[in-house]
Amino acid sequence: MIMLMEEFFFVPVSGVAASVDGSLAVFPPFDMANFISQGFWCVVCIGILFAFVYSFLFPVLNNILKLRESRIQADLNDAKTLQSEADSIAMTCDAAVASANEEANKVILNAHTVVRSNVASKTKELDALCALRLAEVDKKTEEVASVERDITEDVARSIVKAFTKNSKVDETRISEVLDTLFC
Repeated sequence: MIMLMEEFFFVPVSGVAASVDGSLAVFPPFDMANFISQGFWCVVCIGILFAFVYSFLFPVLNNILKLRESRIQADLNDAKTLQSEADSIAMTCDAAVASANEEANKVILNAHTVVRSNVASKTKELDALCALRLAEVDKKTEEVASVERDITEDVARSIVKAFTKNSKVDETRISEVLDTLFC
């Protein structure tokens, strides 16, 4: 270790160095007579430095930390307030959505009922109209069938008279044949 100190400080550990005039002089920091005064001034300088830091820097740093802490606390309080407001708004929105869903279901049910009622009444009207039309068609069909039978009967009589050259035609026989054809 002594060797390391000699290499580092380029001074012999004994604290003795050669002066210009050739006499041996002691390097002041390593002079044993000066250690007590150097220690005293070192303690005084460190004390003054500590007093300066404690008097001027610590209060500033302390104020910065307190301000930062108060801002953080205010932000946390604001966040709690905003969170409670957001929860309140969410609950209000959920209630509004539930109410709107309920109202929509009522409207849909009412519309479904009205549509069913309208469909039922229209179906009854159309059924009555169809029945009436079918009755008219049946009546017209019967009229056409009656006219067709009359025409067919007249044509059959004429054909029978033409082929038989008999003026007397068996009307009952023609009616029987036509009854079998038009049934």
